[in-house]
Amino acid sequence: MALSLTSIVAVLAIFYFIYSYINSAIAERKFQKFARDNGCSAPFISANKLPWGIDRLWIILRAQSTGLDVLDDLIYKGQAAVKWTNEGSGIFGRKGLSTSEPKNLQAVLATKFKDFEQGELRHKQFGALLGVNVFNSDGPFWEHSRAMIRPQFSRDQINDLDDTEHSTQLFVQAIPIGADGWGELDIGPLFYRFTLDTATAFLFGSSVDSLKAALPGVDVKQLRNEAERFAQERSKADVNFSEAVSLAQTFLANRIRLQGLYWLADTPAFRRSVAYIRNFTGYYVQMALNATGGDAEKGYNTSKKYNLMTALASECRDEVELRDQILALLFAGRDTTSALLSWVFLEIAQRPDVQQKLRQAVQDDFGNDAQKLNFATLKSCKYLQHVLNETLRYWPTVPVNNRTAVRDTVLPVGGGPNRDQPVAVRKGQLVNMMMYAMHRRKDIWGEDALEFKPERWESRKLDWAFVPFSGGPRICLGQQFALTEAAYLTVRILQTFDKIEWAGPAGKPRKGLGLTLFPRDGVRVRVRKAVR
Repeated sequence: MALSLTSIVAVLAIFYFIYSYINSAIAERKFQKFARDNGCSAPFISANKLPWGIDRLWIILRAQSTGLDVLDDLIYKGQAAVKWTNEGSGIFGRKGLSTSEPKNLQAVLATKFKDFEQGELRHKQFGALLGVNVFNSDGPFWEHSRAMIRPQFSRDQINDLDDTEHSTQLFVQAIPIGADGWGELDIGPLFYRFTLDTATAFLFGSSVDSLKAALPGVDVKQLRNEAERFAQERSKADVNFSEAVSLAQTFLANRIRLQGLYWLADTPAFRRSVAYIRNFTGYYVQMALNATGGDAEKGYNTSKKYNLMTALASECRDEVELRDQILALLFAGRDTTSALLSWVFLEIAQRPDVQQKLRQAVQDDFGNDAQKLNFATLKSCKYLQHVLNETLRYWPTVPVNNRTAVRDTVLPVGGGPNRDQPVAVRKGQLVNMMMYAMHRRKDIWGEDALEFKPERWESRKLDWAFVPFSGGPRICLGQQFALTEAAYLTVRILQTFDKIEWAGPAGKPRKGLGLTLFPRDGVRVRVRKAVR
């Protein structure tokens, strides 16, 4: 008697289940042998209350409404409780290893770099806006991208601070000052505009000048209408670009939080922002291709100073690739530097002792002369560098990162009851690097690790316990550019204002966690214009 279709499906399902079970058992036995051969011990296993880690994802998604501090209450305390390394399951049951051990981060980022990749999930989460670029690619394309971009950040031109000073002047003008010399504002949004303007100046060769929309007395509606008209004429000025970038950044952050369900963070508003940003950037890409392809009349004025877009266009003629690479650099440059500046001024506004010492260092090294500021002098101002380093330690702009193992491999520590034995990592397993927790470990940084203390850097050397810009072959290309921009603006603000007071909420600052870590309630301050 012939079997029915239902019976055939049932038989095939049984055979598939048996086949999968046998394969899984063989793979597990092979992995356990690999672990034994390498002297590994099991890490602490964190069990979920619900299947597939749904309970943990739900807690994270509801953190803002429940008042849970994900970094302090979930990550830092959780890592401390398991002695800095543990294994758990994420959404859909994917196993992951979380670690706050410097030796493990060194292995993932450097010594065993080839055993780990960004992974397919990262590509999908970011690809909707940023396409394929140096930040979210692996293998040969990443090597090609890195080789093309890295030399451009080694050029002397990135230290040309003319554009930075131009944006600084607009920044200062955007701070409303009363007749008594005092002004009050949330300075955080100005930092985002400043870093967007300096980033576009470096990348495109001309700034979008988004700070102009923040100047007192400016009719933003009129400026927006003008920007729309200019955009149609393919002009560089466009205030809407800033708004589109901010909206897209919010959606990208949501795609990361949703992990494998990233596709849920997709709306018509997000798609419109993506189209707007890509079209805007594509215009500059086309100008750069024209300029480097001999059609200078349709491209950039080649007498202008160096810009990264034109430099890359000399090596790459693919319009889509150029656009994606530039967008990735733009988002990285805008968000990380603005977050750093926001935390710097939140801290010095609440710490008069740090502010006074920093301003004295600025006066000693630079006086009120902007001409004295350059890459070398900013780098040599020790207390300024201590403040920047301590801010990056205490408030790392990227508090959590991850990599995916591309083969069975071993991390130096994390196994056994004391977490001091090697731990085996499965192919396909996610390794979460908890920089926020590592940067606050008392056994590494001392009993005052939970305090903001720039003086700790007077005798501290950089090592793998401090990785604000990642490390190894993927270390941030724009690290020095970002630090120089942040240092420059910090100095110029302290030259312009002799008093900065905190005017925001009292108590422990709440954290916002998007693509970067930022002050959730802004950076509201009162400033007093210095009398010269």
